Amino acid sequence: MRRLPLVVAVAAVLGLAACDTGDDWSPDAQFAPSLRPALGVRVTDGDLRFWTGTPCRRVTRVALTFDAGTDESVSWVLGSRRARGVVLTRLSLAGSHRGFTVTEPLPEGFDWTDADRVSFSADAAGEVWGTTTDLDVVRDESDDHAADVYYFDQVGWLGHDGVAERNGEDFLTPCTPDPS
Repeated sequence: MRRLPLVVAVAAVLGLAACDTGDDWSPDAQFAPSLRPALGVRVTDGDLRFWTGTPCRRVTRVALTFDAGTDESVSWVLGSRRARGVVLTRLSLAGSHRGFTVTEPLPEGFDWTDADRVSFSADAAGEVWGTTTDLDVVRDESDDHAADVYYFDQVGWLGHDGVAERNGEDFLTPCTPDPS
């Protein structure tokens, strides 16, 4: 019985390390997946929206960090309303976060359009890959694409068919297990 807390602590550390791939993704980095992880991001009617591409199951916490690692870094953190977590596929800064409660709001007056990048991380069942997205591309090109098409950083603009075709081949959605 005394080993159980140690096993849980080691698993938690390894799980958190596996989630953080960030800007400097490299398949050679310790705990990095073999393919680039990417989250779908777009702007619709001035609202910044996120799509995981495939469902993330039993999500208990989500963090979106704008300009991570800089003096301007701010985070928006959501916690699950259910102890066992919820299924996450889509989020919206304007309030579409069903099943979650805001546990760390964005600072008063924060304007996401002034940020350069947004990073995504989550605590969930299974592997969850952290991602970072260039917001310049999202701001500049969202209007050129249908409302159901999202930008996956360094992968391109994809809808359901594109994600189904390329996920696991060219990149990984945040909750897709590493195929290697």
